[in-house]
Amino acid sequence: MLLKNLISFIPEEKKKIKITGLSTNSKDVKRGNIFFAIKGNNSNGEKFIKEAINNGASVIISSKNFKYKNNKILIIKKKILEIF
Repeated sequence: MLLKNLISFIPEEKKKIKITGLSTNSKDVKRGNIFFAIKGNNSNGEKFIKEAINNGASVIISSKNFKYKNNKILIIKKKILEIF
């Protein structure tokens, strides 16, 4: 699936990124995955962003402001809302 089919507000040059899956665990990330760096009660996924990238993540979604030198990685900063 192409990223543009999942997220509409991305830069034109990133819309053709192929997405192969989704993950919240950096150890399970495979090439082409979206990694959701979620802050939880027991662990903070933001600490594992670099590991997720090293494992092949193409897109990182995080509430943390994060910069990475590789321009092939798309970083999306979003405030994560809690729903009760």
